[in-house]
Amino acid sequence: AIALVPDSSKADRPLVMMWLAAGDADKADKAANALLKRRPNDDEAHVLMGAVWNVRKDAAKARASFERALQISPTNMDAAEALSEIDLREGKADVVRARLEGILQKDAKNLAALLALARLDLSAGRHKESIARVRRAISENPESINALLVLAQAQLSADRKSTRLNSS
Repeated sequence: AIALVPDSSKADRPLVMMWLAAGDADKADKAANALLKRRPNDDEAHVLMGAVWNVRKDAAKARASFERALQISPTNMDAAEALSEIDLREGKADVVRARLEGILQKDAKNLAALLALARLDLSAGRHKESIARVRRAISENPESINALLVLAQAQLSADRKSTRLNSS
């Protein structure tokens, strides 16, 4: 017999995601574990397992899965962003910044990393840095709608801050 998707986890990924979306963590866990057994060095399989652990509210196991995904593929933004969410919940913005800057050292044009850093700057009140970073992202990816939306958000936030300072 000919396999439709030979030795690939592509067909299993939507299954795990479907079970997660349906709120069935047990079935998602079973599918993700089966995928990991077949593809232990697949970064996306570890991201999916991390997502299962997130749904189960086990931050330590989720962190381990996302970290393993980043060991396999250091620029995997799904893993980096999920790990960043855990770190931000734990008050570790400096760790998030270092991770994202490390990704940019490997891939200077990584749109997702640039925008994530811009959002981090924005949340810290560093509007000028955020706007400059988004403009860099736009120069590298001029057709990115997401970059334009983040730029608008950063400019609006900077304008609000300026208005508050002027009215005080």
